[in-house]
Amino acid sequence: MASTQKTLEDVLESIDRETVPSCMLIYGDESYLVDKALSRIVERIFPEGAAELNLFYMDGEHTDVERICETILTPSLIPGRKVVVVAQTGLLTSRTSVPALLQEAAGKLQEDPPAAARLFLRFAGLMGWTLDGMVEGEWKKITDAEWHSMTGEEGGVSREEFFPTILSVCQEQNITTVPTVSDTDRLESILNGQMPDTMSLILTASAADKRKRLYKVISETGVVLHYPRITKEAQQKQLFSEAASAFLSEKGKKLTADALAALGERVGYAYQEALGALDKVATYVGDRSRIERADVEAVTGATKEEKVFALTTALTEKKLEEALLVLNRLLEQELHPLMILAMMIREVRLLIQGKMLLASGIIPSPMPARFNDFQNRVYPLIKEASGKEEKKAVQLYSQHPYVMYNALRNSRRFSWDELMGCMDRLVETDITLKSSVAQPRLVMERLVIELCGK
Repeated sequence: MASTQKTLEDVLESIDRETVPSCMLIYGDESYLVDKALSRIVERIFPEGAAELNLFYMDGEHTDVERICETILTPSLIPGRKVVVVAQTGLLTSRTSVPALLQEAAGKLQEDPPAAARLFLRFAGLMGWTLDGMVEGEWKKITDAEWHSMTGEEGGVSREEFFPTILSVCQEQNITTVPTVSDTDRLESILNGQMPDTMSLILTASAADKRKRLYKVISETGVVLHYPRITKEAQQKQLFSEAASAFLSEKGKKLTADALAALGERVGYAYQEALGALDKVATYVGDRSRIERADVEAVTGATKEEKVFALTTALTEKKLEEALLVLNRLLEQELHPLMILAMMIREVRLLIQGKMLLASGIIPSPMPARFNDFQNRVYPLIKEASGKEEKKAVQLYSQHPYVMYNALRNSRRFSWDELMGCMDRLVETDITLKSSVAQPRLVMERLVIELCGK
């Protein structure tokens, strides 16, 4: 009987009735929810301290299907239920999983480069690519249109920026093994009738292709729990608020509404990043039970995006000393030089498009000096004009009104020649970082000095 519609609570209640599913798949983009569901299931199967000899964790990225099968069929050393957990398996991915893998890899590139690299190499395996082939430019077979379709990005990082950066991360982190697609016939046979009565297999994954036979076998003989990406900020905030309350209650602490808002502003409401930051804040406040906004601001500081914005602002105002200081802080925090450069290129593109928009006659002259006036009077005109064009062709159209306002305002500080000169220098630096053995820090510092001198 298929059981794909079951919820986590259904599974936990079934375990309480001593009816433990023989196999379970827990997957989705929300890795925190996936990990939390796994943790709750394992804790419910094994009372505290009882899992030591009967619980086996396997790394899905480095474990082949034959080893999983042998582990399942090997009798337990002691009586009781045996549980094998295969974390982050790629057995259920296929080429239809490529968009999900690329989206997650792109999303994790800044916050967790090693995880992004592993996801990217899984994507490469599904595409049938080798690392050498990718370094030599195999990825260029993907057109811009295909890239946007795969990643769902609109105005985001381009393939020319993403691929060289992620390949550089793979090499720096020594994550170079491209997984191969495994034959799951034997595992499917075991799940279909050879599974020991006291055995349970739990698989976790970031993506799964429902058309694969293994997925269908699991859904027919066991349980599938899916946690898709939460895109609405209100839902993200609500779920994170609940998770934060539970997390802090164990520490005897509470988070004020203002502090929660500050956390969202600084790191967003994605579970892993936000809870990691919240853990640091809880440690920072010591014995105090109440966490205030000032506590969050003191611990989290500015986000990387804010610091890159500080860099581009300093460059726009040609404040050399400030720009070099911000650049070195970003590099010390291990933000990849190519990622910093990509954000600088993005900023100059927005300035160029802002200057084009000012010259189009769409915006009344003079442009309102205050943002609120711009948002009420000018932004609707731009939005109407953008509906008549291909939005992806004009990156500025897809930005937040405040980003658009700043781009328009700052673009007036530069001549066309200055902006074209900046872009030429940025492209030259991109080529240098990707093709030479020069020290990245020195290359970036030289760039900043030249841009501030223009």
